[in-house]
Amino acid sequence: MDSSKLTKEKRKALRKASVEIVKGRNDETILDAARELADLAVPKKKEEPGRTGLRVSKEYITEIAMSVRKTMRNKERMRLLVTALWSAGHDEARLLGALILAPSLVARDEETETANIAYVRELLLQTKNQLVLDALAEAVSDEVEAGRGSSWMDSMNAWAKESEIRLQTFGLSMYGHLFSRGLSPEKLFDAFQLAKRLLPTEDPEVAKAIVSMLVSCLKKHEPAVVRFLAKVEHEEGETAEFVWEEISGRLDAAQEAQPDAELVT
Repeated sequence: MDSSKLTKEKRKALRKASVEIVKGRNDETILDAARELADLAVPKKKEEPGRTGLRVSKEYITEIAMSVRKTMRNKERMRLLVTALWSAGHDEARLLGALILAPSLVARDEETETANIAYVRELLLQTKNQLVLDALAEAVSDEVEAGRGSSWMDSMNAWAKESEIRLQTFGLSMYGHLFSRGLSPEKLFDAFQLAKRLLPTEDPEVAKAIVSMLVSCLKKHEPAVVRFLAKVEHEEGETAEFVWEEISGRLDAAQEAQPDAELVT
């Protein structure tokens, strides 16, 4: 199946196949379902040594994930399925697991939320694929958006102090998803505080993550970004310099495209 062009017929076939795989499963047969879904995620393609990136499009895998989420309502089994997909060992299965994950992160009490945080931490440390990491951040953003994410934000602030880059930048990615959807302006202060805390970190991946988060704010929260940029201008270090140059360049380009618009400061 050519995943680059998802026709109506291919979408229908994918939905039917993924629904049939998970329908009626119990705990004992979740592993079988995971194997079948992992095979569906990489149709007729074998693992290639040294390969980077996905062998199919994210759109293709998302189509499978959405069907599974609509069919599988049991959160515990969904979590088992995600864990089994992670164990499949290839990025396509892990991306599928990350896209399925969000409903199983819903927590009504602190104990469950703490367990969820530990679970996501374990998952993200098992992959370096940026699409998979981004999908995990998006799953967490759904929970934070719902107003149940105070422990998540505390954890992401703590992760920012660790040496592992995936932990350091995870919070920035999560905030980026919120702001790109025009949501949670009350979280801007927390996001900017996290970014400022990371400015001394001289790692290009951190710098890129900060820029990406700020770019997600530009459409709805440009004045706040401008105020943040004014503070960054006086910071020392390569990360601060890169962030200032990238964002100020985007603001200048936007101003030139609309010469009559005044930049709010």
